[in-house]
Amino acid sequence: MDGDGKDDVCFVRKEPERPQAGITYRVLGDDFSLTDGDSGYIECYIRMTRKWDDKKYVRPIPTTALNDNPALGQNYGWEK
Repeated sequence: MDGDGKDDVCFVRKEPERPQAGITYRVLGDDFSLTDGDSGYIECYIRMTRKWDDKKYVRPIPTTALNDNPALGQNYGWEK
């Protein structure tokens, strides 16, 4: 992490019995994993269920614009 080429941080499932001096150990919870099993990038919130709402493709038209021109109508999904 400090750019000196030596290991500084190690992400683990549990604290090692004999930790190495100079290395900070961070225990990963169940919501984290590594892309290559025991190495790679950290993936967060892997068990979180995500749902996409199609209305998020567009933003709602501001109320002031709708008041100025009622013929506009609100974008799909943002109607009252």
